[in-house]
Amino acid sequence: MNRRFHNLVWITVVLALLAAVPASARWAEEAANTTVEIVIDHHEAARSAARLGEDPTRLLARAQEAGAVSAAVREVTLLRLRDQERLILIDGSQASAVLEALAPILPGGPGGGAAVRPGWTYAVLEDGDLARWLLEAWTTYSRAGIIAGEPALHAGQGRYVLAVPEQTPRARVLPLGFYPGDLQQVQAAGLDVIPVVYEPPLRTARMLDLALERWRRLPPARWVLIEQDPAPGFPGVDYPERYADVGAVIRSLEAEVGLLEDWDMLGYQSRGLREVTAAAGARGIRVFTVQPDLLPRLPAAEQIAQHLAAVRERKVRAVHVYPLLPAQDQNGAAPRPEDATAFIAGLKSALEDAGFRVGPAQPFAHRAPAPWTGWVLAVPAALAGSLAAAATLRYLGLWRYRLPSLAAVILPWPALAAAGVLGGQVLLRQAAALLAAMTLPLLTVELAWHALYGGERPAATPAGPAGEAGPVGRASPAAAAAAAAGSVAASLGGGFLAAALLSTPEFLQVWEYFRGVKVSFAVPIAVLALWCAAPALRGAWVEAGPPAAWLRALPRARLSLPQVLGVAVLLAAAALIVWRTASIRDALALELAVRDLLQDLMGVRPRFKEVLLGWPGLAVLILVRPRRPGWLFLFASAGLLVGAGSVINSFAHVFTPVAVSLWRSVNGLLLGIPLGLAAAALLRRLAGGSAAGRMW
Repeated sequence: MNRRFHNLVWITVVLALLAAVPASARWAEEAANTTVEIVIDHHEAARSAARLGEDPTRLLARAQEAGAVSAAVREVTLLRLRDQERLILIDGSQASAVLEALAPILPGGPGGGAAVRPGWTYAVLEDGDLARWLLEAWTTYSRAGIIAGEPALHAGQGRYVLAVPEQTPRARVLPLGFYPGDLQQVQAAGLDVIPVVYEPPLRTARMLDLALERWRRLPPARWVLIEQDPAPGFPGVDYPERYADVGAVIRSLEAEVGLLEDWDMLGYQSRGLREVTAAAGARGIRVFTVQPDLLPRLPAAEQIAQHLAAVRERKVRAVHVYPLLPAQDQNGAAPRPEDATAFIAGLKSALEDAGFRVGPAQPFAHRAPAPWTGWVLAVPAALAGSLAAAATLRYLGLWRYRLPSLAAVILPWPALAAAGVLGGQVLLRQAAALLAAMTLPLLTVELAWHALYGGERPAATPAGPAGEAGPVGRASPAAAAAAAAGSVAASLGGGFLAAALLSTPEFLQVWEYFRGVKVSFAVPIAVLALWCAAPALRGAWVEAGPPAAWLRALPRARLSLPQVLGVAVLLAAAALIVWRTASIRDALALELAVRDLLQDLMGVRPRFKEVLLGWPGLAVLILVRPRRPGWLFLFASAGLLVGAGSVINSFAHVFTPVAVSLWRSVNGLLLGIPLGLAAAALLRRLAGGSAAGRMW
């Protein structure tokens, strides 16, 4: 039975390893698409030009010479024009109150401010062409009934005053369209125009109609960037039926869609963006930007590092950057024009040093696999689930309950079948990947135990009587090789299987993503604790009798201080590991420094779970081979379990290129094994004949 069981485990591992073939299908495509586009933000460039007293076209041309390929141009708003110092905004209510208060000293007397209306917004500017264009844009809103009253334009003394019948807060942010002068300015600088449009809802259906009319007048573009609706102050209404309308406009522009994300978003996109992209017939270009709240305090070198990491590890092919133009440098000197483009030049240099080319971005061609491949790939996941259930039942001695045991072993198969029938390929692949991520780490530990302690399960294994001693010392070369090979094969097999299952357009475009990362760590840790506690649990069942009596006697169980401390440490470690599966931005300074060092030395930074827990745990099991199932045995086994789960989760994040995931896992093995050898040597030295060694 034991030999047949482990033969099935090896068959499952081999089937999982064969998933490397479909998983690597995207390897060539990922390796071929190495062109990254640097997109400068037009609004921020215009603001920088105003602060420098520089011509915006010259500043944009300098950015193009530094490495920028395109400029993201947004629709004009009064607030953006004010920030670019192209007009002055005046609140009519405030202006009216000021004029009334100053009436005694005004030349016109008390009626001098009568022309200023409370509740209106006034824009004062010197550019006549821009003033007339703004009047036309606001008139469109007025005729559509979105604002009450007609706007007016007054000219005199070389200035233009645009009067808008709208309260200042809302009037500042209403999108008015793409100003032709801005588009010509970008093109004159040698940059491509990347229009920025908005995802519905646009507050009212009529506003969306007006937006679509404005967007249809755009010239053809290589791709467009989609952001959230920027116009607050209107009732928020969702119009999912209008996603297709937005997509149709983008299709008419013959444009791809830019999927904007920052480091906190992890690439997960909204339903609206998904449907707009589908309606546009686009595949999506991943665009990265630094969080706006970090820009003022994140040094340029760290921003470049974030952009480079996104390109390497998230398949980002366009980086949306802001000119870094501080008010003054550390010595108090005024900023210079070249300061605005130094960041772009540094980013281009960093990308080229990393093997990327700067140029127009191209989307990845995500080809949908045949539907039957999902069912085939689900087979090793279901096998792993059945074998993990069988191992748990065997350790706990529950095989005598035939019907429940049989149901537990068979359960993964109908569960995956139901997922495929009810939820289609997406749910089937999602469920199979989660099942593989939960069970293959357990099979990794099982293979290591079997190789090191034999099939008969002596006392040194979790199934043996608690008081006996098992083999002492290092494992034989054959056993060590079998344990190492089984652990590496099962870990990588699980990773390849997860990568193959999730290599569909839905997951690669990040419309769907691997769910249950925390569960994939928490459940195996809990099951491993059951495996290791099985001898004590079985003894308690025999002593207490029926399950009800055992549960009543459980509160009266006696625990020693080392047991209590060990359980507390184990629970704290498990909680920390599960918590750390989230994206931790505010890590310790030492940890960040080590990450940067490993990234610089190894090209791809390995995961700490593999370096500090996984492969050192395997080395300790092989070289120390604890004499009995004590705390050292438990912690080493748990470390191996967590490391295997980390390898699988690395491949399950399919926005990371499969080659990077493999490289990261190999680096973790290369760095973790030497640490494990050092830890094993230290533990053997401490354990030799000491009380601590006997406790272990």
